[in-house]
Amino acid sequence: MPNLPDAWATNSSFPALQSLTLSASGLAGSLPASWGAPTAFQNLKVLNLSFTQVSGILPANWAQPEAFPKLLELDLSATNIHGALPLEWGNPGAFASLSSLQLTDTLLSGTLPLSWAGNASLPSLTALELGLSNLSGTLPVEWGSPNAFQQLQALSIINCSISGSLPSAWGSPGAFPFLSTILLYGLPLSGSLPPSWGGTMALPSLRWLTLGVSPISGPLPMEWGSTAAFQKLEQLSIFDTDITGLLPATWGQAGAFPALSSLDLAGNPVLNGTLPSAWGNFPSLTALELGGCPLTGTLPIEWGSPTAFQQLQSLSIHDTAISAAVPASWGSQTAFPQLLDLSLNDNWPVSCQQTSSSDGMAAAGGRPTQSLYPEDSLLNSSARQHEGAWPQLQNLILYNTCLRGSIPPYWGAPGAFPQLSMLILSQNQLTGSLPSTLPTHIQVLDTSHNQLTSSIPAGWATPNSTPELQQLYLFNNQLSGSLPSIWPSHLQLLQVNSNSFVGKLPDALGTLQRLQAVALGNNAFTGDLPAAWGATDAFPQLLYLDCNRLGISGDLPSAWGSPTAFQRLENMFLFGTNVSGFLPDSWAAGGAFPRLKELQLSSTFLHGSIPASWTSANAFPWLQALHTANTNLSGFVPAFHNRNLSVVEMDDSLFSGDLSTFWNSTAPLIAASLSGNSISGYLPDHPATLDQLTFLNLDRNLLQGTVPLSWLHSGEFLSHITFLNVGKVWRKSVTLNSWRQTLCLEMDLYDADVTGQQLLQIPELVGGLSTHELDPNHATFTDWTSWVQNNSNVTADIVLQLLQLYRNQLASVQVLCANPNSPKLMLALWLTFVGCCVVIVSAYMLLRHRPVLKPSFSARLPQSALLVRVSKLAHIMLKTVYALGGLVFYYYDLVTSITVLVQVWGTWPAAVLLTILLVHFAAAGAVVSFQTLTRMPYLSGNSFCSKWVVFLLAIMLSPFVIPLVLLLDTLAFVHDMMVCLEMVVKLETWHCLQGMYSCAHKFHDRFNSFGTVSLGWVDLENYERMHNTVAALAQSFPTVVLNSVLFSLGNKPSHGIFLSTGLFLAAIIASYLAILKCLVVVLWQAQKHDINPLSYALHLLAGNMLGGEGPTSAAGVKVQEVQMLTPQPSGAVLLPLGHTDSLAPAYSGVTLLPVGSGDSLIRQSEEYSWPRSRKYCFH
Repeated sequence: MPNLPDAWATNSSFPALQSLTLSASGLAGSLPASWGAPTAFQNLKVLNLSFTQVSGILPANWAQPEAFPKLLELDLSATNIHGALPLEWGNPGAFASLSSLQLTDTLLSGTLPLSWAGNASLPSLTALELGLSNLSGTLPVEWGSPNAFQQLQALSIINCSISGSLPSAWGSPGAFPFLSTILLYGLPLSGSLPPSWGGTMALPSLRWLTLGVSPISGPLPMEWGSTAAFQKLEQLSIFDTDITGLLPATWGQAGAFPALSSLDLAGNPVLNGTLPSAWGNFPSLTALELGGCPLTGTLPIEWGSPTAFQQLQSLSIHDTAISAAVPASWGSQTAFPQLLDLSLNDNWPVSCQQTSSSDGMAAAGGRPTQSLYPEDSLLNSSARQHEGAWPQLQNLILYNTCLRGSIPPYWGAPGAFPQLSMLILSQNQLTGSLPSTLPTHIQVLDTSHNQLTSSIPAGWATPNSTPELQQLYLFNNQLSGSLPSIWPSHLQLLQVNSNSFVGKLPDALGTLQRLQAVALGNNAFTGDLPAAWGATDAFPQLLYLDCNRLGISGDLPSAWGSPTAFQRLENMFLFGTNVSGFLPDSWAAGGAFPRLKELQLSSTFLHGSIPASWTSANAFPWLQALHTANTNLSGFVPAFHNRNLSVVEMDDSLFSGDLSTFWNSTAPLIAASLSGNSISGYLPDHPATLDQLTFLNLDRNLLQGTVPLSWLHSGEFLSHITFLNVGKVWRKSVTLNSWRQTLCLEMDLYDADVTGQQLLQIPELVGGLSTHELDPNHATFTDWTSWVQNNSNVTADIVLQLLQLYRNQLASVQVLCANPNSPKLMLALWLTFVGCCVVIVSAYMLLRHRPVLKPSFSARLPQSALLVRVSKLAHIMLKTVYALGGLVFYYYDLVTSITVLVQVWGTWPAAVLLTILLVHFAAAGAVVSFQTLTRMPYLSGNSFCSKWVVFLLAIMLSPFVIPLVLLLDTLAFVHDMMVCLEMVVKLETWHCLQGMYSCAHKFHDRFNSFGTVSLGWVDLENYERMHNTVAALAQSFPTVVLNSVLFSLGNKPSHGIFLSTGLFLAAIIASYLAILKCLVVVLWQAQKHDINPLSYALHLLAGNMLGGEGPTSAAGVKVQEVQMLTPQPSGAVLLPLGHTDSLAPAYSGVTLLPVGSGDSLIRQSEEYSWPRSRKYCFH
């Protein structure tokens, strides 16, 4: 892209240039600062660089007094300029002649410059346009000063981030003396409308004020309706805001808004109240729109007085709670003499919103309604004087207004609505007959979705009755009789479906030269399809033909396949009829149906096979969807070679044989639904064609075998499938575990690259189809025609069916490959785990300051022998659980992890989980190896280098020590079992009930003879604690995270059931118990010996206690095992020598007996591991 050249501003390149317009020229680069030189562009008046790729900042030197001395218009909108608005552009002398400055749709940022409001700033500026940018800040109060913008006539600031309130100063005397237009749209403004803007001298030249799409709040100022305010205001639009309160009656007082021609207050959802009767006094008002707000009440009678709204041309009151019953005064010959458009749609008064059984309730569905013509209504049929009302009215729209009653018969009488061209009465509860005559100039008539009866009046079909009628919507009523044989020649769209019409389809419809759409479905028509509709001159403009669900019979007319018939037809629907016979070859002949995109023949009595001519490359050149479901068609499913065929629906028919021919189709098929037939054979491994197929339904057939796994491999047939239903073959395939896992884990099955495929448009098309039933209430005829032309490749029936099947299939995959309750379950488990941790830590915090040993313990022992035995039994059971709990919980966790590993074997979770298990065992082995090596003489040095050598050597040996870890686990388990048996025996042989400790020596030797498992080089209990801690960190916690991830992935169809709910619960609870057990052990030992828990845990992980050494207490005492040999004096406690003073405060009143290496009463025990064999003697 070329840049703006600097050379243009040098050497007087363009001394006489007055206009430089380079809009939409593809220019790029930045704005040359040299263009602001005093000698450059001395005569330039217009500089337009809009809609280019020009970037950079606005040059400050363009504001030099000598730069652009004659420039009148500067347009830089729709460019890439960025940065702030230059303060220099507001300097005195800058842009002295500039009249128009346009800077919208840019990348500008920053705030609005205060300097632009200087006394001599931009003295000639009349139009300023800003917005569609990143501008921020507030509206400057200074811009409303008496000396600022004295020539400004139009100010537009739209769609940016300027916030704050509307400055009251802008309405002060002297501010903006010539400003005629204010457009503030899409700004996040706050505050209320300034009353000062309605002052006597405020904004004296203002003609157009628009405040829209902004959170402005507060009421409409009464001051704005003063007789001195807004004397020249012609258009006032305040829409899509948060304006509150009532409509001010003062706005309608005599003298208020004398020049106002348009008032728009739509889309203000907080505005309420009733319609002020005084508003009929606006002398110049031509357009009034009120809607999208909870206004209530009735239409004011006063608005129909001879002096009210004498200039009003358009009145729209929609989406409110106002009663749409028109007062009789509105129908006088002097009311609304200039009215052209009256729209009262979507108004539901409070009485209609209540559910009661009053007379206002409609018979159908209990829907409350209001009378279309009450006694005082304009529509009262006895008020003959209303026939001359609204002589200029062209459009009357009253749909969805809670109306009941019948259409006044005099609405079509001579003199009634002489200019009316559009009458919309749909979606009400109207009853009775259609009026015998219609207004002469009617072009669009819509009475759909009512309860009208009778037949189409004969007077409608007379040659001169409705010569201009173009669109007629009568669907969803209770009309009966036969269709007229004569129709208005200008008719373009006829929709009479969903009624009770009878008789034969009239041949005369084919003679309508302008008819583009006909909907006749859901009626009781009989006879054959008219052969005359296939005549040369029949339906030359027809695009859409709906004959669904009719009683017609006979064969498909061969004449319809004439090369001159239906030359523009795109959609033909014959669904649910009694049509029979064979598919005519003439329909697929050269030149037949040259633009047909969808052909619906489902639920008919057609039989025979699909002719080869129908599937050839030259047949139906634009056909995209073919529906023959639920028919008697039979034979093999053919190979389709139609050039544009995308969808075939052939369900519930009599097709048989295999699909070998179908797999060779060359048509660009996207969806094929062949369920409910007698198709047999096997699914091929590698279909040769159909590389665009996205939807395949083969359910309820006689297929054999399973779905080939090759279909699931990336790049193979199923890599682009988003829906697959092969019935029993599918279910049989799913029962094979490997296939199910492949299905649930194969991302290509769900994340296939089908960009641009029509199936992805299904949700959007369904939304469009639900509101485009040839219904002018939702789209004009032009819109509908355009929609048919652009989207007729997939229309209502097939889209809805495919969408439902698609959703069902996804639901079945989710049932197969999802855990829908996983979020709630995981949240409950995590909260329970956190709660348990909080309870354990809280208990530790409460007990941490209590002394380890308690004096005078024996004095508090129970005196009852039975209580002593029960207490001792509970103590022994607790010790048993404590002894077994560690390894039991650990092995429970290990077994569930192995179960999960088997479940996910062959997928990526298996590799992760196996790695976790191996790392855990290797870590435990590394600790054992490290401590074992450090005990060797030649590796027991204390130097830093030797420690690292041992550490690295332990890491290298850790994988080979895993069998040793398993052996130590087994020995630890046996050791715990022996301890438990020892405590049971202790309970059974307890014979000194009165002195729990005084007779301990009597059974001490007996227990020594029982025996336990011990190793000279490792303490099994400390090894058990070490291994449990390592397992909690290296196995339990990682598997909790992994299992949670696997279980949560089941919510997505692209992942499988890695874990069933039961297995997940078992695995997660096992890990939680192992972690909690480790936490309890660490905190219990830390509290019992007044040791820092973290320090204790680190000692365990480092294996420092594997040899039996204990950690250091808070008092500095090395906790060692002591064993009583002889009874001590009453009140004595035996402790290691040298530490009696440090522990004395904890044992006030207790005699502390120091024990040294030579003490005859105590010996240090090295053969028992810490802390199980510790025994303290005290009284």
